[in-house]
Amino acid sequence: MIIIVNLQCGGKRGDARFNKRLPFLREKFAPFEVWKLDTIGNLPNFLRAAYEKGENCFAIAGGDGTANILLNAILSTFFEKDLKNIKLGFIGIGSSNDLHKPKNSQTPSIKMDFQTAALRDILCLEYEQDGQINRKYALLNMSMGITAKANSSFNNPGLILRILKRISSPLAILYAAISTILTYKNMPIEINVKQKTLLVNLSNLGVIKSPYFAGNFHYDTPLQLNDGRYYLHICHDMNFIKILKLLKTLSKGKFAGTKNAFSYDLLEHDKIIISSKIPFCVEFDGEIIERIFSITCSLKSKYIYCCER
Repeated sequence: MIIIVNLQCGGKRGDARFNKRLPFLREKFAPFEVWKLDTIGNLPNFLRAAYEKGENCFAIAGGDGTANILLNAILSTFFEKDLKNIKLGFIGIGSSNDLHKPKNSQTPSIKMDFQTAALRDILCLEYEQDGQINRKYALLNMSMGITAKANSSFNNPGLILRILKRISSPLAILYAAISTILTYKNMPIEINVKQKTLLVNLSNLGVIKSPYFAGNFHYDTPLQLNDGRYYLHICHDMNFIKILKLLKTLSKGKFAGTKNAFSYDLLEHDKIIISSKIPFCVEFDGEIIERIFSITCSLKSKYIYCCER
C-alpha cells in the first residue's frame, strides 16, 4: 500500500494535517509507504513504476481535487484491463472533503479498507480546448454557473481569501460564494438531454453522482455510488435574493420543489451536451476547466475500485 500526500492541499497545510493522522494510520493500516509530493505533475510516472513492482493499492491524502487528480492519473496511465487490479483509498485533509460525506464517526475522513473496496460509478467529461479534445473523470460531480465560479475564485484566491483559507475553510467557502453571487450574471446556454434541447439563462447547474458539494451544501437526491444513475439539476433566471434562498435551502440538504429549477434522472446510456456562445468555466470535484464553449457529460458505471470505509 502506498499513501500519496499532497503537501499543497488545505492552504499548504497538507503535511501538518497528515502528520496528525499518521499515528492512527500506523495503528490501523500499517505497513505502508508514504510519498510526500509538492507537485503531482509526475504522479503518472510514480504510479506506473509502483504498479510494475506489484503495488496496486493507492491512497491519496488531500482534498477532493487531490483525489480527482489521482483518479485521472490512474485512468490516463493504465489500460482498462489493468483497472480491475487497482484500488483507490482516500484520506481527507483538504478544505471541503465532500468525498467523505456523510462522515463516519469511527474513522472520519479516512477510507482505506482495501479489503472491501467496491466498483464505483464515475462521471466522464469530454470537451475541446485549444483545438484539442480532452477527457476528464469525476468521482463526485460537475458544476457550472455560480458553483463553478465560486470554486474558481476559491482555487485562485486574492489576499482576503488566502487569509480566510488559513483561518477557516468553511468561512473561506462562504466568502467565495457570497462574493461570486454579488457579481454573477445569468448565462445563456443550450442543453441537450433526453432527446430535448433546452435554452436556459443559467444560474447554476450540477451534474451529480454524489449529492455533496462545496462544504455544507448538498442535494436531496437519492443516489448510490454504484447504481448506474446520475442527476442533472438546473437553476435558471435567478436574481440575488433567489440565489441566497437557494444556498440556504441547499445548506439544509433540500432541493426538490425549488422555484426556477428542474432536474433529470439519468442512466448510463444518457448523455448531457452543454454549449454556449460565451466561454464558460466548469468545476469537477473541486478542479476547474476554464474558457470552453461546450462539454459532454456521461456516466461510466462500476468502473474503478474505491474504498468506501
